[in-house]
Amino acid sequence: MFKRKIWLKIAANLALAAGFCLLRFKDGFDGELAFGLYVGALYCEALILPSLTFIASGLLGGLNSFYVALAQVAVMVAASLIHIKTKRKISRWLLLLYVAAANVFYVLYGIDTQLIASRLINAAVGIIFAYVCVYALRALFVRGLKYQAGADECVCIYIVLLALLKGLANISYFGVNTLNLLAPFLILSTLFTLGSKSAFCLAATFGLAFALTYGDLTMLAVCCLWTAFAVAFYTVHRILAVLSLLLCEVILAYFFEVYALNTTPTLICTLIGCAFFCLIPTWVLRRVSASMGNDKTQYSPRHIINRLRVNLSRRLFDLSEVFFAMQNTFKSLTRGVLPPEKAVYAIGNEVTDNACKDCPQKLKCWRADASSTQTYLHQLIGCGIDRGKVTLLDLPPEMANKCLRVSTMLSITNTEVANYKQYYLINSSFDNSRALLGSVTGGISKVMLSLSRDSQSTLSFDSAKEKQLMEQLTFFNVLVKEAVILSREGELSITLIVDKKDADKPQIADVLFHVCGVRFVCRAKENSLVDDWTVLYYSPKPRYDLSVGLAAVTKKGSEISGDTHSFIRLADDKYLLALCDGMGSGVQAERASATAISLVESFYRAGFDNDLILNCINKLLTAASSEVFTAVDVCVTDLKNGATDFIKLGAPSGLVKNDFKVQFVEGACLPLGVLEEIKPSITKKVLGEGDFILLASDGFWDSFSDKTIPAKMFTECSLTNPQIIAQNLVEQALAQNNGTAKDDITVLVAKIF
Repeated sequence: MFKRKIWLKIAANLALAAGFCLLRFKDGFDGELAFGLYVGALYCEALILPSLTFIASGLLGGLNSFYVALAQVAVMVAASLIHIKTKRKISRWLLLLYVAAANVFYVLYGIDTQLIASRLINAAVGIIFAYVCVYALRALFVRGLKYQAGADECVCIYIVLLALLKGLANISYFGVNTLNLLAPFLILSTLFTLGSKSAFCLAATFGLAFALTYGDLTMLAVCCLWTAFAVAFYTVHRILAVLSLLLCEVILAYFFEVYALNTTPTLICTLIGCAFFCLIPTWVLRRVSASMGNDKTQYSPRHIINRLRVNLSRRLFDLSEVFFAMQNTFKSLTRGVLPPEKAVYAIGNEVTDNACKDCPQKLKCWRADASSTQTYLHQLIGCGIDRGKVTLLDLPPEMANKCLRVSTMLSITNTEVANYKQYYLINSSFDNSRALLGSVTGGISKVMLSLSRDSQSTLSFDSAKEKQLMEQLTFFNVLVKEAVILSREGELSITLIVDKKDADKPQIADVLFHVCGVRFVCRAKENSLVDDWTVLYYSPKPRYDLSVGLAAVTKKGSEISGDTHSFIRLADDKYLLALCDGMGSGVQAERASATAISLVESFYRAGFDNDLILNCINKLLTAASSEVFTAVDVCVTDLKNGATDFIKLGAPSGLVKNDFKVQFVEGACLPLGVLEEIKPSITKKVLGEGDFILLASDGFWDSFSDKTIPAKMFTECSLTNPQIIAQNLVEQALAQNNGTAKDDITVLVAKIF
């Protein structure tokens, strides 16, 4: 870092020395412009080296110029030392006073009444130029290139540059001006670091410098035309910008003959300047552009997006904690129900207290024969709990022969059993409701926690590819207003704002693949906030997709099938196949299966886990007390990698076919609504291109005497269209029963491609 500062300081002083020499060379102002540059260097807190360099440059004009430079330096250095000692900054008015005092010797030295007027004018020009240099050098070296220069500072910079270029225009070799060598190089460099506006201003400055030197506006037109040709192609590729500038030069030289007798040397100079520019690496231009504050990337909105995602992640995590606490609360509120085996003892004690308390046989029954009496009584109560009511026929013969209060005992037993039944139903219903709420809130907690983790990941943007994408789409006549390429955990997504008439062009997908190397698919399309523009959202195309075929037949004599089905694409490139078979046929079975399939769709769309989904649905259907059960057959395929989950509750076997081999996918659970607590049967497989999946209701399997028969048909089938396969299988099932359906038949066939 220290060496770098030294080299920068050496380079700055060499540039300053060159500036002094150029401003003294045929400037017509007796070195006053060089004096103005010296004042600007002093204002930038450089004292010794600029002073020595300025005095040395005075020798270019002879001894008189040297003496004038020495006197000017003496006044300015003395004033600067005074302010350094007193630690006071030189104000604008004091600077004017010091600069005027420094020019007194110049005006009066070798006094000649004929030269006083011209010297006063030169001194005034020098004072004005000194102020221009102060503003220009302050903007460049004090504030730094990263800070955007104001309008007045830009004007001052271009005036200083014009003065330097005018001095440079006086230098020529073999009839070719040095501006012809430097102009293309500097114009192209400025174009790729500071942009088109700065390039045009620099081109105009080159032209004006030439015009002020030779009184000819030709170079002004030439430089501006160079810049116009380069600007037309610089966003596409830097080489095209260079070639377009050279093409302009050839046209001007040979078709318009702007260089007269110096055509070939001038062309060679232009070619050399362009060649030097081509030797500069692209990364150097980008770094220089960034260091000069000309990077147009909008960092703030992108940081805001990531900041909002972090805040959203925190909010989702907090909400997840709330729902997790609710889950624990609902579970803790579950009181449990007195089981029947313990209820027998409680009801027995109640019957004994009420029926036997004043019976003459109490001592004999509950002391001498206590064990047998308790056994008979518990048997009676057990029958009541099982059937809901007891009669004389349920009373054991031994107890009926010796009990004096049979009718009272039966009456009290029936009353207590009825009370227990009511208690059991109410409390189990409350517990099921609390358990259901606990499961749902737990599922919501997991979903929000997953969303929180997704939102926590940082989005990164690729500005270079965004620029390339816009250029490529423009080349294919797709009008693009904006393009954003972002990456989250290595997965790309692209947002384009294009003209409405271009939104459906197939070239867009090809360009996205060419730029990013990944096939993309348009996930959403919506109208922009601005008229005539459409917003397109792209994400990587998954490795696989599914085509689904469906065939169904209603049971003979039934008005409606009890089977319902669904096949939908879920988030994160997953595909859901679901088949629900309501037990029986008709309206009631259809209503139960439709309710189940609707819940399955909703829970899977929300992102709940497999176990939680079916447990929640089972609790809901159990609470409904419809006494109609539903078999559920679910298949979820991840289209990114082919990973497939088969989830079955009371559903018959499914089939997976690959390479003309068939595997059965079994399930051994009871249907929904039978038991309060269930655990679905889950089978995991990895499928690939060309594999088939078959889900069918029990009406299909029951049509065959052996399930290997349809499996063999499925294996030997050479068809590739899943819709035709499903229809053929249903026809084969109907053919087994003379063309009639003994139960509702539904067949889902899916092909992975």
